[in-house]
Amino acid sequence: AGENYSVVVSVSVVAVGSDPAVRPERRYFAVPVVFVGDDARAAAVPAAVPAPATAGDLVLGYRFRVGLEHSLTQSINQFLSAMVAGAGEISRYTSPGSQIRAVTPAPYTSAQITDLLSDKDFSASTTGAPADGATARVLASATVTGTDRAQTTTVQYPLTAIARGGRWEVSALDAMPLLAASTGSSAT
Repeated sequence: AGENYSVVVSVSVVAVGSDPAVRPERRYFAVPVVFVGDDARAAAVPAAVPAPATAGDLVLGYRFRVGLEHSLTQSINQFLSAMVAGAGEISRYTSPGSQIRAVTPAPYTSAQITDLLSDKDFSASTTGAPADGATARVLASATVTGTDRAQTTTVQYPLTAIARGGRWEVSALDAMPLLAASTGSSAT
């Protein structure tokens, strides 16, 4: 046997032939996944489930809000726009050797950062060039616009950024948000 997980995904559902102005309905589905070695296999077909609740005792490790005009926020915004909206070449916003690729075809027409939280305090600096090698773990919240331009959705991405050549680059799409050191929860 291998490791077992239950993965919950959300989808936006629109009835076939419905009015384009009708707002899609958000639905959630759970699928049991078994890992055997490096191979992931669905153990059953997806099943509709209620929306997951957020854990009240879960504390994230992002303690500081980064201003929307800060160079880190601007870099993350450009990265997300390239990754999910096809706005430019993603390699311009990633660290050398990073394996991050753009989503193709782009699922959105635009992405705009609405909030950026960090594990580092940047309140003393606004737009100055970061020192080479500086790193930050961030949680980026953004509003994205669907390809039909009628639907907007809020998304969040946990990322790791590193400074190089006086600018911020994304070095990793983190698999999990940064948890506070005091969080005693284990993944299930």
